[in-house]
Amino acid sequence: MDYFANYSYNPVRLKLELLASGIKIDEDVEKHFGKDIKQPKSIRAGAGGAGIDLILTPDVWAGPQVYESYVKDSPFTLKIQDGSYVIFKDDQAICETTPVPEPTFYDQKSSDGTPFGKIGRIQADFIAVAPSEICEFWEKGVPCKFCAMGSRKHDLPVKTSQQVIDFVEAAVHHGYDHMILNAGTYSRPGRGAVEQAEFIKVIKERFGIHVRISMVPPDERSYVEVLKEAGVDVIGHNLEVWSPDAQQFVTPGKAKDIGVEHYLKTFEYEVELFGRSKVVSTLIVGLEDPQHTLAGAEHLASMGVLPILFVLRPVRGSYYAESAPPKADTLIEVYKSYKSIIEKYNLDTGCSRCGRLRIDTQVGGYRYPRGGFLPSI
Repeated sequence: MDYFANYSYNPVRLKLELLASGIKIDEDVEKHFGKDIKQPKSIRAGAGGAGIDLILTPDVWAGPQVYESYVKDSPFTLKIQDGSYVIFKDDQAICETTPVPEPTFYDQKSSDGTPFGKIGRIQADFIAVAPSEICEFWEKGVPCKFCAMGSRKHDLPVKTSQQVIDFVEAAVHHGYDHMILNAGTYSRPGRGAVEQAEFIKVIKERFGIHVRISMVPPDERSYVEVLKEAGVDVIGHNLEVWSPDAQQFVTPGKAKDIGVEHYLKTFEYEVELFGRSKVVSTLIVGLEDPQHTLAGAEHLASMGVLPILFVLRPVRGSYYAESAPPKADTLIEVYKSYKSIIEKYNLDTGCSRCGRLRIDTQVGGYRYPRGGFLPSI
């Protein structure tokens, strides 16, 4: 049975097409930004979400960009028709959609008087905080080429532990129940493990929510153990690319200062410590030949590491600013192969809401119960 038999336009295909091309915004829709549609914010990396979040079906959420340069060529436009938000393709209405609204608590303040909107964000339905938006690779002149972190002016480049805790408390009060910590690159040897463990422990004890952390791997295993003891549920170190040539060109700082072998040794230990599917690594489709990306996904999956495939979405201030994402047909084929890899190694890809920028491969999962999946395309 086709899960989407009642939809005139397959929502999974639509999601991939939106990720590949973005969506233009009608001026009547733009008036609702910051209200019943979240305000698009500039982002720092080429897999993130400087767009809006759209609910295509209860289990298929998409986060298309709206302001990056390639979006001007998109065939999609979001309009208001008869009081509903409608996605048009080449001037033909194809489906209604529900935008995810702007959270209502951004203007409230932390205990030190900082507006919450400067501390963290709500992405789709999860809490996202970057404790530090300073990257040593930018400071050394060897940034990742898909990243724009060092080219941006940040309102609050470094957050205190109390600011983070206050933001999470406000978010939990408003019904959000899992979070991701994603930051710049801290200095060696701990890479921020000790600093972040401090407030993760408080968050877990006080709120009991799911916490995932994304960081470069620390130099020593003892720092991983600190994060485990603090209560981290899922730990991630993002390789982004797999082929040696792409590592040297796209992620030169990581290639020189860390090296893929250290990533793999860290992953091996973390799978023992956290368990299969609870160690993750992002690979970005569009930065190298897709077959290299899939080879990396297979290698990681064979270790018990969950490879997460995001789509290159070029951002202003990065090397790829004037590039375009991969075509939707390419993404469809890549994700079909990815689905086979995940099933082969029996991994759990997690949640559809967090997955608004990628495709998951199954419903449910222990990491977050609402689940995501890859039905027929």
